[in-house]
Amino acid sequence: MIDKKYFYYLFVALMAMGMSLVMSFAMTLLNTGFSQQFVIMWMSTFVLSFAVAFPAALIVAPAAKWGARRLTQTAMTKP
Repeated sequence: MIDKKYFYYLFVALMAMGMSLVMSFAMTLLNTGFSQQFVIMWMSTFVLSFAVAFPAALIVAPAAKWGARRLTQTAMTKP
């Protein structure tokens, strides 16, 4: 079992992995269509996209969290 102190990094890695899989699939399909080499091209695109997505997500996630909190604050009512 993985220690709780690594939760944030594991969460970001899993999110980046899922998003990279979906986006690399869509972009490979859009650019090349289904072919005999589709899976090989998709996996190579996935590796590159995950290498970019993981560090980007580590940087962007705190700002996105802050922005989401700001946008969803409940209005303070005066007594």
